[in-house]
Amino acid sequence: MKRLRLIVQLCGLFLPILAFSQEMVKVNMLALYDKIPAPPADAKTAHARLVCVVENTAQRCDAGKFYQPINSELAALQQRVEKTLAALAQPSVTAMQQIDPQEMQKKLEKMTPEEKIKFAMQMSQQMAGMQNVQPEAEEVQAAIEEVNKVNSRANEDFISPDETAKRLAQIQSDWRRQQEEIKKWQAAEYEKVPEVGMGPGIGMVKEPKAVHALNLNAMAKRLAVENEYLTALQKLWPEELKKRKALYEPVQQALVTVEYGEAAANTTFKQMFVQSQASMLATATNLIHLSREASESAGSLWQEKLRLEKEKP
Repeated sequence: MKRLRLIVQLCGLFLPILAFSQEMVKVNMLALYDKIPAPPADAKTAHARLVCVVENTAQRCDAGKFYQPINSELAALQQRVEKTLAALAQPSVTAMQQIDPQEMQKKLEKMTPEEKIKFAMQMSQQMAGMQNVQPEAEEVQAAIEEVNKVNSRANEDFISPDETAKRLAQIQSDWRRQQEEIKKWQAAEYEKVPEVGMGPGIGMVKEPKAVHALNLNAMAKRLAVENEYLTALQKLWPEELKKRKALYEPVQQALVTVEYGEAAANTTFKQMFVQSQASMLATATNLIHLSREASESAGSLWQEKLRLEKEKP
């Protein structure tokens, strides 16, 4: 009898573990995808997205301001998701402190001796680091299955890229290769430029007008490659966006049916549902990076073109 009383007293300390309920992030993450700016149509359009500043005589251009709205929204959602995952991962100390001892005692008093023993055994398992898995409702089980299927598909896509991913990789590879070829061509042509004397104390230098003409010619070639890449990227963008949304749409629908994880009885599955939201956000981050990288690359070249045009050799 004394042992039972001691167990019940210990149970009272851990009652909040079962009572603890973490508020889920009830947001459709896929709605974020439609707000991501598509890659620019050409280098001139890309340049309009940039802010260029001179730092230590060097000019730096970036599209941070243009992409700030979408990045801020994404960061806020990431923070909420991370906070929820952290709360689900930590022991329920905070929840224990919030429990009213008198209310806890009332709950214990309503339990039969058998219920108290069962409850005590559950708590002892948790204290020993064992998880007492509770049965889940059918809709929760279906949602878990859907998340697992999507995770498997995502892993398969990573290992064996689909046609859209292959095309994206190919146009990016062609873009980088062509830009590198132009740089090599420019370097070779520079060596062919004749030298001229610039007066006492200066010596011989490459003929300025010829160098300037070469730089403008090379820039025109580089911008042509950049615009070709942007055109290909714009055509591919809707397909990439559609593919990403189609991958996670079943998960989003499943999340709604389980109240974004609140309906799950087990913390492990709550974490699984929140992790699926984190995966959606990670994909959105990748899409933003793809668009921003294209904007900054092409826009910076356009800025360099404007600088060259102002030069007087």
